[in-house]
Amino acid sequence: MLLEQVPAWIVWAQAVTVVVAIAAAVIALRQRRHTNRADELERVHGEALDTVCRLETRSRVACDLADSGWFEYQPTTGRFVASERAWDLLQATPSFRSVGCDEWLDASRSVLVAVIEVRGLDDTGLVLGHHASADAFRHALERCAWAQPREAQVAALSDRHGVLVVPVAVPSRASQVAELGRSLHEVLDRPVTVAGQRVRLSASIGVVTGSDDGDRFGVLAARARAVAGRASTGPATTRFDPADIDEVSLDLLVANHVAWALAHDAITVACQPVVDARSGGIRSVEALVRCWHPDLGDLPSERIVASAEGQGVGLDLFRTVLRRALRAVHDWRGQGLLEHVSVNIAPAVFADPQAAAIVDDELAAAGQGPEALVLEVTEHAALDEIAVSVAAFRARGVRLAIDDFGVGQSSTGRLAGLDVDIVKLDRSLISGLDVDVRRERVVKLANDLVHSLGGIVVAEGVETEPEAQLLRETGVDGAVAVRGLGALSRGRSVGLRCAD
Repeated sequence: MLLEQVPAWIVWAQAVTVVVAIAAAVIALRQRRHTNRADELERVHGEALDTVCRLETRSRVACDLADSGWFEYQPTTGRFVASERAWDLLQATPSFRSVGCDEWLDASRSVLVAVIEVRGLDDTGLVLGHHASADAFRHALERCAWAQPREAQVAALSDRHGVLVVPVAVPSRASQVAELGRSLHEVLDRPVTVAGQRVRLSASIGVVTGSDDGDRFGVLAARARAVAGRASTGPATTRFDPADIDEVSLDLLVANHVAWALAHDAITVACQPVVDARSGGIRSVEALVRCWHPDLGDLPSERIVASAEGQGVGLDLFRTVLRRALRAVHDWRGQGLLEHVSVNIAPAVFADPQAAAIVDDELAAAGQGPEALVLEVTEHAALDEIAVSVAAFRARGVRLAIDDFGVGQSSTGRLAGLDVDIVKLDRSLISGLDVDVRRERVVKLANDLVHSLGGIVVAEGVETEPEAQLLRETGVDGAVAVRGLGALSRGRSVGLRCAD
């Protein structure tokens, strides 16, 4: 009865409302599902893109190298992986090293050979273990393989050195070497992930050209590796220079001769006068090591010392120079002509506990007291390495000098931390002193500082009378001339030669 009393249009209106509500709910649900699906697809797409970005170095690399066969795309994982050919090369098979590249060279084909020294592997191994370090190195070589043309070959030479051989159509130019280095550094710039951690690597690269720099792969790889190892910091790309061979050959020649000279008592000493900056009189001499070669003539002191240190005979050379220097000045000191003789000592020798005993023995043999000797250690020495030796020599009464002050690790803190008697200002501070106001101020500040600490200041490399005059006015105690005594001696004829 009640339904019969309700108008039909109301019933229809309610029915339509219900249908519309149901339809709206269905549409909203479908829209929500579409939105969620779109979000999911976007997330998956983003993860896929992120995976590709992590594995490729640049879009250019991905495009060029997918065609070259160095890596393949796996649709199931959405990742690029190294092809079987790439993995074979990464294993550095003997056929690659001894046959493949040499065949190219025998055929007079131009190639670029790059040895990549990967850096950062030691720290990776220290924190994450050897396997992580090996994985990081493998990833680095894999990237280098991806970034090269189809015919390029990559292999491992050691646990940190990879080698890359790239054929070129024409003999290499500087631009080709630069482009090769740029592409390699580019692919190694991004971190690699090993043991669940991101690791940053770098590399130094040495490049040689076959057959210009060698006609066998073993020769080329060795030369490229030597060049790569010279870079102190990375990233760096260095082209092999044939002149390097001449320099190394010279080093070997000098090393052999220095060893022979030490064994046959052929090391000599020359005395360089140190002049009183005010009076012009000689106050001391500096002993300079000399060694004559029949083909090379007089060898530079720096090369002699470096050669001796490289062969582990730095102590023997120091003993020889010290003995000759003390004998040479024995008579001069007896006549009151000199205060002391200065002998240079390398930081490694200075820090050696045997050096103090050598000084004691040679002073006693020469009949000289410790006041007759000043040991000059280069300013480049690390403070913590020589601090103990400074105390040991000071306790013996031997005076100490810092040589080459003004370059390297110069600082007022180093002067305060080292108890030395003499500071020798490097030639770079003295040259042009009379025409450079800033240089003049630096010398004056250094002079005042050393004097305030109770030390003596000696200027090295004085060349002109204006420089000498300005040093006198500054209050510098002593000076060493570049070309004889010149203006420092004020016309005084002075000649001292060391005798055995």
